Amino acid sequence: MQKKILRSTLACLLVGTALSARAQLVNDEPAGAIPVPLDSARSPLLTTTAGATASAAPAPQPCGTTAAGKDTWYSVQVPASGAVTVTTAAVAGSPLTDTVLEVFAGSIGSLIPLGCNDDYTAGHHFSSMTVVGQPAGSTLYVRVYGFGNVGGAFSLHAATAALLANDEISGAIPLPADGQYSVVAATNAGASATAGVPAPQAACLQSTAPISNDVWFSLVVPVSGHVAVRTSPVVGSELSDTALMLYSGTPEKLTQLACNDDLGPNNFYSGALASGLTPGSTVYVRVWSAQYSLTGAFNVCVLTPATMTAPMNVAKLPLLVSANPVHESLSVKLPTLADQRSAQLSLRNSAGQVVKLRLVSLKAREGETSLDVSDLPAGIYSLRLQTGLSIGTHKVVIE
Repeated sequence: MQKKILRSTLACLLVGTALSARAQLVNDEPAGAIPVPLDSARSPLLTTTAGATASAAPAPQPCGTTAAGKDTWYSVQVPASGAVTVTTAAVAGSPLTDTVLEVFAGSIGSLIPLGCNDDYTAGHHFSSMTVVGQPAGSTLYVRVYGFGNVGGAFSLHAATAALLANDEISGAIPLPADGQYSVVAATNAGASATAGVPAPQAACLQSTAPISNDVWFSLVVPVSGHVAVRTSPVVGSELSDTALMLYSGTPEKLTQLACNDDLGPNNFYSGALASGLTPGSTVYVRVWSAQYSLTGAFNVCVLTPATMTAPMNVAKLPLLVSANPVHESLSVKLPTLADQRSAQLSLRNSAGQVVKLRLVSLKAREGETSLDVSDLPAGIYSLRLQTGLSIGTHKVVIE
């Protein structure tokens, strides 16, 4: 009997302690978010996730490799610049050594996700995220939880963000377009997510994490109508994996030209090729980290040959059609590539205009796809398959 009483008493004490710890966390839900002073790096907020429970809403954003659980909430007032960086850091002796951070706009009960961050450098498992373009004086809500739902103390501070010039497409850095192979030093450190632009097609990316640190470049298409862009590493940089997209059009109305994640099975940098473009038009280049929002220095390598005969170092893809001439449907045999999951298939008329465009999956074994050409006039067309810095072409006759 005494043992039962002792066990019951101990259980009550443990439950009471847990309830007490939970009651002390006024910021266990968004409504109790603790305000974080702006530009508080010298006097960060000391806080904890110990005793926290999982918030019923909003749903966690896809970030890192853990699901939200013991989360706590904070609020930050947006400065006049509309840009703010929120960062977590370690507290000596705390069991919490790895955090995930999410930022929301909106109001309690109607929060709008702006992005998330797991590890902001390769060797640093705490989190940092920059948000731009928010109304001055508005409130941002920050959710923090431990990786693996580990609870413990940490510090949090918010700062007015110093923005990169090319953080938005309006500040895209011009790349050389002189017909030579040029290398431009770049970084995405301090970048934020660009809103309102076409998202990359999922088939060209390895990661499903949201884009949170993209930067922009631009280049003028040469007379050849042919451009190739790739990224490359910088020694000592934390950034070791990029993704890249090429767009045509204007900043207000962009059209995706090409997208690439990895150039090869052991090359996590990216590259893309676009051809048949209008000379003198502008191509916009978007680069971001493809690995848990890491940031750092990288190189942008660009080649804009003045003629189609200039060396491009472009690999040729085998491209076959099952029947030629074609009447209503064009069947295309797709090659097998060990280092690519998808490719862009396009059909261009004799004037070089794209009349059909599709992103196709490249499977482990040779596959086949088809294009409906019943709505196209008779004539000679050029079929192109592009992925990374590889391209295949085939002349097609439609009758």
